[in-house]
Amino acid sequence: MAIVTTSADHPPWRAAREARGLSLRQTARLADIDPAQLSRVERGQSRLSVASMLRLAHVLRLRGLVRQLDRFAQGQKAPMSPSPKHSSGRTTGASTDVVESGRDGLD
Repeated sequence: MAIVTTSADHPPWRAAREARGLSLRQTARLADIDPAQLSRVERGQSRLSVASMLRLAHVLRLRGLVRQLDRFAQGQKAPMSPSPKHSSGRTTGASTDVVESGRDGLD
């Protein structure tokens, strides 16, 4: 399973939440995510599944990310980071169904 790390490609969750005037607990409840998990994600210590990320993007009204994740969830290719390649030029064939928001945290 490939992991796409948080970078300029992904929104800063805390900043987006605060811009909407939502508390961490409100946001977690609306997105159906455990508040402790959301806190770890915002601090870059955990990651979200695509489904959780999609719910969070809806709650935070991140339309561009919602469109990308909707296409990805429907099996279409969303414009995300390119797949790692072997020296032969072939992709590794790994799926990108988890998006990491930091180090090696677990759901």
